[in-house]
Amino acid sequence: MSVLNTAVDNAGRVALLSLPVVAGIALARWRINDNLSAAIAGMNQYSLYLGFPALLLSGILASTGEVPRSLTFWLLMPCTALLFAALSRVLSPHTRGAGGALALVLLFGNTAYLGIPLAGAALGEEIRTEASLLVGIQVMIAVSAGPWLLLRWSGKAPASEALAEASRTGKPLPEPSLTNSPLRGFHRQPLFWAPVVGFLARLLPDLPRDLLNKAATPFAVSAAPVALFTLGLYLYQQRRLLRTGDSSVWTLVATRLVLAPLLVA
Repeated sequence: MSVLNTAVDNAGRVALLSLPVVAGIALARWRINDNLSAAIAGMNQYSLYLGFPALLLSGILASTGEVPRSLTFWLLMPCTALLFAALSRVLSPHTRGAGGALALVLLFGNTAYLGIPLAGAALGEEIRTEASLLVGIQVMIAVSAGPWLLLRWSGKAPASEALAEASRTGKPLPEPSLTNSPLRGFHRQPLFWAPVVGFLARLLPDLPRDLLNKAATPFAVSAAPVALFTLGLYLYQQRRLLRTGDSSVWTLVATRLVLAPLLVA
């Protein structure tokens, strides 16, 4: 009975977190903005440059538990990243050239938006220390390796272009070229440095650490709703692609939402 109660409680939490997605779809359908691509690009920029970094920073600063010292803990995300990269390579022939997009979405799973709030609610706030650290490690790997794999392994398939559009500005993915690689500027990404700043800030005295956390909190709280609302806008914008039944698109969806969690469970 306790297992059933836990499942019902978690389903309720997920349903609440999905409300911004539904709102995004509804408002896009009502055409509140004539330039949906510009709206998506602007909200993506907010999430990537302010909301998500603040969420990682705040999660690390607000955690009160001790930092794990087990080598297994620190190797967990790098090993998972290698597994996902290998899985992307194996499934690439079944994605019509979207192997790079698959690698990106597997490495950059956006687990913080839902994972950290859900883990805190379901398992207790003390779990936030480990959850925030794991997400921080994942993000550092994803920001540095994900864009390179996207360009390295992507083809010209429509699914690949659509997924690139979701992750950037609403425009199709250009021809793969390492001269224009995001690796040239990944070190300027707040997402990459947020975990580093968080780890270092934990060493500060209580007062400056608390002030930094309070400054990051408003942006951190907004991260999940804004990102999920943006997802709703994007799902509506790409509704025709989703209706086509393109097997490569659904291969990516099934891999990200079903196969990947099973592999790391």
